[in-house]
Amino acid sequence: MLQVKDRVMKAVTQEAHTNEDKGDLSYQTFFPVQTAPPAPVPTKPYPPAKREYEPVTDKHICQAIRKMKPWKAMRSGTAPNSVFTHAWELLIPHLGPIF
Repeated sequence: MLQVKDRVMKAVTQEAHTNEDKGDLSYQTFFPVQTAPPAPVPTKPYPPAKREYEPVTDKHICQAIRKMKPWKAMRSGTAPNSVFTHAWELLIPHLGPIF
């Protein structure tokens, strides 16, 4: 048996015994009838872009690798920056398509 209780009085307002009645009560609970249309959401225009998008190039990646401190890591358990600084020639062609 499925029961619907009043939120304020905590008393049972409806009972459903059959699967069809239970389905109807569940539908009414999850998809209530809208009495008024939803209020419109105010929209603000996006601000203009500060600069035009430029895809990341191998040159940009190379510059970022050169600025890295060699024995630091992003967080514990990750490869140190020396991996990038020593193997940049091998890694850059593979890093470019990721970004």
